Amino acid sequence: MRIKNYRDCALLAFSSNKYIVLKNAPIWATGNNHRVPSALMMVRPSRKTHEQNQSREGKRVRQDLSHSLKEWGVTGQHEEHGKFRDRTLNEGVLLVSAENTKDSRKVQRGGLSFEHLESDIFPDNIQEAFEYALRADVTNVAPEKCVVISDRLNVEGFGEPFFSRKDKRISARRRRPKSGKKKNESYLMKHDYKGFHRREIDPLRRYSFEQIPKSDYFYQRWFIDERENDLGTFLEAWGACHAIQKEPCFNCGCTDSLRWNGGSGSSWQDIVCIKCGAMYEVKTKASMDKIRSEYYFNNLSSGSFNNYCKIAESRRRDQKMFLVLFPREHTLDKVSGLKRVHPGLITEIANVKPKLFEGSFNPSAETIRFKSRTQMKLHTRDTWFELPVATEINMDDAKKKVFIEFFGKEMFDHLSQDLFYGTP
Repeated sequence: MRIKNYRDCALLAFSSNKYIVLKNAPIWATGNNHRVPSALMMVRPSRKTHEQNQSREGKRVRQDLSHSLKEWGVTGQHEEHGKFRDRTLNEGVLLVSAENTKDSRKVQRGGLSFEHLESDIFPDNIQEAFEYALRADVTNVAPEKCVVISDRLNVEGFGEPFFSRKDKRISARRRRPKSGKKKNESYLMKHDYKGFHRREIDPLRRYSFEQIPKSDYFYQRWFIDERENDLGTFLEAWGACHAIQKEPCFNCGCTDSLRWNGGSGSSWQDIVCIKCGAMYEVKTKASMDKIRSEYYFNNLSSGSFNNYCKIAESRRRDQKMFLVLFPREHTLDKVSGLKRVHPGLITEIANVKPKLFEGSFNPSAETIRFKSRTQMKLHTRDTWFELPVATEINMDDAKKKVFIEFFGKEMFDHLSQDLFYGTP
């Protein structure tokens, strides 16, 4: 193969197809002998097919879920644990397999489109925005997902009973193993679970699940559970309201291009840009200290991994996903130091890993549900905007209004009576 243009070679591929020379590289050649300066990097062309990439992704998912199974203590050699492990790994790999994603790949060239949201109008009033978010919550939750989980240990909030020695979240509480324990043991029990028998903390026996009517499910969520959930929903709605009305897209800079796409069934795309297709997952944390902690550990507990897989296989390569974190506690603005604000801290999402949670152990579910761990590109961390502290609204009145819209006043009075007097 004779080279005619030696000084500005756009791309040189050898006839053996073994190497590719970088773009715009100066080439020296004499006849059929090609001499490339050693300073130039020569790389083999990638021949990985989509199936090979899926195989690599499947291997990674198996590793992540194997780690999560050990954190939950599903490590027994008996049949019950063995079957659950096999089912977990198989269903996790299936989420990223070529067979499961072939329909998603049909739209990958065009990427996810949000043109249907172009005419949608999100309320510019905080009271109406909060009610709008509540309605989306009810609409997006399927009846089969209205399940109440009970913990026989009554230690809600402790999470996984075991931790890896490599987990730096627990490193401050690590202790040297007592005599008689194996020093090379990889997973140790958390201090909160000391005193419980191994059989008691077995997640396949520990949790009970009860499917309840949708009305009962939302009554419990809105009027019985902790108020912290309301503050999170309120702040997410207020943040979306402000961003849509006043902020440009962080990715492309376009104005009037952001749209609300949130609700319980819309993980990973609470706010979207109809111009560039950027997706924003909005989450709240208790305080700025909690957010700094999340950045330090860079392993944020996030939404549905099942939903993430559907989105990841459908989006374009240049279609970015961002994570926006708001502290529920207000702080002072950076400019004057006088205004009370909730800073909207934004980072691009780098990687999302599957993990098990309490709902994964429901024996009646057709498929296993996974939550996720999100890792961020910390070098992209920035403040998108500072959200002013909103005017106080009566969240209980808003929840009551939306509940009655969907389920009726008679149902509300009935459930309120049961709560006050006790269910007969």
